[in-house]
Amino acid sequence: MPKSRHISFTLVILLSGIGLLIWLLSALLPIRLIDFEHYLLATQIIYHRQNPYGVVEFFAPPWLALLTFPLSRLPINVASSIWLFALLGATMAAVWISLQWTTQKTGVRSVIITALVPTILPPVLYCYVTGQITPLVNTMVILAAWKIFSQSQQGLAAFGLLFASVKPHVIFLPVGLSLLEAMRKRQWYLLLVFSAGFLGLVGLSFLWRADWLTSLLNAWLEGNYKGGKPNLVSPGYVGLSELGIPPLTFIPLIFYLFWQWWRCGLESRVFALALAVSLLIVPYSRSYDLVVLIFPLMYLAETPQRRDRWLFAVAMLSLFLLPLTSFSVITPLMFVILLLLKSKKTVSSIG
Repeated sequence: MPKSRHISFTLVILLSGIGLLIWLLSALLPIRLIDFEHYLLATQIIYHRQNPYGVVEFFAPPWLALLTFPLSRLPINVASSIWLFALLGATMAAVWISLQWTTQKTGVRSVIITALVPTILPPVLYCYVTGQITPLVNTMVILAAWKIFSQSQQGLAAFGLLFASVKPHVIFLPVGLSLLEAMRKRQWYLLLVFSAGFLGLVGLSFLWRADWLTSLLNAWLEGNYKGGKPNLVSPGYVGLSELGIPPLTFIPLIFYLFWQWWRCGLESRVFALALAVSLLIVPYSRSYDLVVLIFPLMYLAETPQRRDRWLFAVAMLSLFLLPLTSFSVITPLMFVILLLLKSKKTVSSIG
């Protein structure tokens, strides 16, 4: 059988299997992904040219509706099943891309990691239960940064950055570094496509409603996204700021991060640190947003020296145990410390 025909046959079998699983899941299990249902409800409101902010627990830019509109036309159990498989596939893809970028062998060990990590990490399980879009955003950010670093497929990288804009607060720092890296490497086509696409999405949103930006900003400023208010499903949020540690405390880390980028470019260790620091300084994130620590975890999984193994072990324990406790907000801090320790060892060994 020719190679192209073999690939097509394999793809048909794979898609048929996924379709069968989606049908079985939607028919046999009463799936209720609360946050995903909010996405769909907001999509319907946007479709009717009404304002969803303050009406439903929806705090994303309105162009998220472009992604969820086709699913809003389906029965809720079918749409939820498709979304659940998309989250699973995205998380597995994030692990695979991370392993590729960190130049780790994709053998049996990598396959096992790729299969297990999306299944048993508590932050990922939270995404499966709620239907949060973070796994998709995380995968697209990693893909975009990898393509920018390797200077390949600029169009795909631009699409990944545009996709990530549906949840900007969690990944604004790695996205910013990715754009700076594209400027440094003179990837003008990528920057042109991204700029045109982003301006197009913003312009389309203003055509939809002239007050969308002020409505979204008001929802953020009033703290509605933090939950804990009447008629909101989300419980009240307690982060580092609420514990008396303002995000400004970690500003030196931002300077250090940009200094490392200036010296070394968007290497895997710099990008891993950007993801962890971004999650540390953002004034709001929940346990399911810790999914963005998958790439830092895979970077720490590269243990060419025996002394690096304990760093990976601590990272695994942190990502498995802390999200299950009230100390989940310090998980990014743990990763920043571990990444800095490994970075110090790496620089020392190079020197």
